Amino acid sequence: KIEFLGSVIEIINNKNIIVAVKAPFKTNDKLEILCKNLKVLKYKATKIKLLNDQEIEKTRPNMVVKLPFIDYAHKGSILTARI
Repeated sequence: KIEFLGSVIEIINNKNIIVAVKAPFKTNDKLEILCKNLKVLKYKATKIKLLNDQEIEKTRPNMVVKLPFIDYAHKGSILTARI
């Protein structure tokens, strides 16, 4: 089963991805990013930051967070987790 965690709303200088969170996840959770070409990228959120760069351990629904960039992620990519 796959859980929808959020979507990428912006890429910043190929350094960070900005995600609108819909379901909680924690630092170092094993995640996946679904790209528009249906490519699935394995992803581990080694750091989760608020937009002011404050580091946090866990997200909550309706947060907007900053994650480390991963190649091929783009605006509109979907963040998921297998449960």
